[in-house]
Amino acid sequence: MSGFTESSDEDTPASTYYSHAISAFEQRNFKYCEELCRKAAELYERAGNDEVSEVYVQLGLIAYWQGDLDAANKWYRKALEIEERTGNEHGAARTYHYLSDIAYAREDFGSAEKLLRKSLKIREQQGDEIGVSESCNQLGLAAYGRGDLNAAERWYRKSMEIDERNGDEHGAAKLYNNLSAVANKRGDFESAEKWLWKSIRIMEKEGDEIAAANSYHQLGVVANDRGDFKSAEKWYFRSLGITEKLNREVLTAETYCNLGNVARDQEDNKAAEEWYRKALDIFERNGATHGVIHLGKIAQYRGN
Repeated sequence: MSGFTESSDEDTPASTYYSHAISAFEQRNFKYCEELCRKAAELYERAGNDEVSEVYVQLGLIAYWQGDLDAANKWYRKALEIEERTGNEHGAARTYHYLSDIAYAREDFGSAEKLLRKSLKIREQQGDEIGVSESCNQLGLAAYGRGDLNAAERWYRKSMEIDERNGDEHGAAKLYNNLSAVANKRGDFESAEKWLWKSIRIMEKEGDEIAAANSYHQLGVVANDRGDFKSAEKWYFRSLGITEKLNREVLTAETYCNLGNVARDQEDNKAAEEWYRKALDIFERNGATHGVIHLGKIAQYRGN
């Protein structure tokens, strides 16, 4: 709980419920966040207040992070209808971006790109460089997802140039990770590793352990792809040391999946099964959207 003292709907402003809902969401208390959002939405709806669109977006985020893509889509669409009707372009650009996340999670990269281009157009018109960088990065991810590495690299570099120009080292470091993935996919393992070390130096300087863990994880991916299974395991375990310490279960499970892949590639099916089972337990317990694709791969491997 966030320490919020319960009051009746009649004497508690919707904005109060909503502000406490945001706190609950930041604490990953999704159940309580949803409860507060629904109270806020009821009051806003009763008053005919279009600010309810913000609550709908938050309800969409809750659903998304719990893996319920259909519910997330429903809430985002409700918000978008209000934002478009009231001319709230800033809100619409954000909601288009969130809707693209759903399409991306479903591997519908074409729809994701269409939604992102709508978001990008608005953000460019408004001179929102931070938003433009975010949209370009996501367009790169969508292009990468459909296998267009040249387009992915163009979008990533456009986003990176904005972040570097604005002194956003943290944002640029994330782009270095993505450019590493492109290089790795092309078989340019040396460039892939150089991009990752650029990212790691920034993240460790800033004390962002989770971001560093993600880069170490990616070093494991590169090592595995070039057939260096010993190095792959070393980097995966380096990543695990951070994510397990910080109790970041979903990130830990993703590394378990990749350790399973290393074992599978070495034809150690027993070890692969054990790693996949550990990952599966976490994904099922968390209901995490980020685990959907991994779950599919595990089921395919196990013949389910």
